Amino acid sequence: MATRTFLGTSATFDATANWSAATVPVDADNIDILSTSQTLTTNIDQSGGGGDGLDPATVRIAGTYSGSLGD
Repeated sequence: MATRTFLGTSATFDATANWSAATVPVDADNIDILSTSQTLTTNIDQSGGGGDGLDPATVRIAGTYSGSLGD
């Protein structure tokens, strides 16, 4: 389990440039979406082996986040 912070370079969830340590979050990771206005909509459903999407340990969205999440 690691903490991945959204850096907000584009709307694409699965782009490594959007995440700290250039690593897209995987199951059991902590996801932080902090101070940015970048919308995060494309490719959010990171289907795992079971095809049921991403299962993070936590998702923290800061009150200063002003973008949109999802479609």
